[in-house]
Amino acid sequence: MKKTASPVYAYIVFMILMVMLGASDSMKGVFAPVFRNHFHLDSAGFSFIVTVSYIGNLVFMLFGSRFADRFGKKAVFTVMLLLWLCGILLYTVTDSYGVILVCMFITMGTSTLMSTMINIMTPLIFAGAPALVVNTLFFVQGIGTSGSQAAAGKFGHVFGDWQTANLILLIAGAAGLVLFHFMHIPENTVPAEYSDSDRQKPAGGGWKQVLQNKAFIMLFLMFGFYFVAEHGILNWLVLYCGSRFGFNQEKSALYLSLFFGGITVGRLVFAPAVQKFGIQKSLMVFGGAGAGVYVLSFCAADLCQSVQVSSVLLYVLAFSGFILSILYPTMVLFIRQFYSEDIISTATGAVISAATLFDILFNLFFGAFADAAGFTVSILVLPLFMILYFIAAVRLCRGGRNGTGQTVA
Repeated sequence: MKKTASPVYAYIVFMILMVMLGASDSMKGVFAPVFRNHFHLDSAGFSFIVTVSYIGNLVFMLFGSRFADRFGKKAVFTVMLLLWLCGILLYTVTDSYGVILVCMFITMGTSTLMSTMINIMTPLIFAGAPALVVNTLFFVQGIGTSGSQAAAGKFGHVFGDWQTANLILLIAGAAGLVLFHFMHIPENTVPAEYSDSDRQKPAGGGWKQVLQNKAFIMLFLMFGFYFVAEHGILNWLVLYCGSRFGFNQEKSALYLSLFFGGITVGRLVFAPAVQKFGIQKSLMVFGGAGAGVYVLSFCAADLCQSVQVSSVLLYVLAFSGFILSILYPTMVLFIRQFYSEDIISTATGAVISAATLFDILFNLFFGAFADAAGFTVSILVLPLFMILYFIAAVRLCRGGRNGTGQTVA
């Protein structure tokens, strides 16, 4: 079979890969109780697993994205997919806590890099409607996330179930690797809406140029605050619901599944709106509404004395995922408005890897904080970070200028 530049073929391959990556990313959160029981971990012990996974995000995003600009996006993506498959393979055969930590570093780092690179490659292939395609692809990723959460919450009760789930991912990933091999990825063609006329021109390229852009700090803060708010739900909601309200794993995983199910559906429903409104307006409208629902419902559920009322409020929190759904893929596209195509992978990787420091530091200390202060107090950090995210997004969008002083399109 010859390599093809067909957008339809590319979309199908990206869909398969995004489902696989979405399922992979969700596994550690859903299987948190299994890890705790199997390896006899407290909250701080599980926190270390999460922290290692985010260190993997930082390392792979920082260096992998730079390699993508230097050696080609397709070549680097293929290597990352092979590394991810090796890590998933080890999950299926090992019962070692140390090996699992190493695999978490590899699989989570490569998974985050690959989903980001799909976001970066989409405007190169689907020049007519990149925002629409990106959000529908992340909708497909959400199917993998929420579907695997629901399935694992119902069937994943012992360590052997963890290994079986990863065997399924291994088969899907191998199929995705074969299909991706026959795809053609253009390296430098960009759509008109991302014209370099309003962005910083390359001056030797590399991280130095990325960091010199005045927008970098605010992009870093915006992503970092959002990562803690969303990933905190992914990694801690199941344990929080069990500890705070006494819910069993199946019910706790249901809230998690509904939150990311809302993200999944929202990306499909709101994708045309993002294409119509534009990136900045979409971040303001959906970010403001979603942050409001997230903060109010989360705080009310946590502080309420009635478990029954809190249970209802957690459904409202899950609904906030529907409104927040388009934020992350749209934020990644937003980076493109500040940097030229010559360094877009480097810039995206630098912003996201730097923002991952928030995830690393948060999870490094949150487990111990939760053990010491209890989930009732510690969990309120998540709504605080969502508020900080929206403040940073407003500041960046209303600033209206990039690092060169030129108006951002």
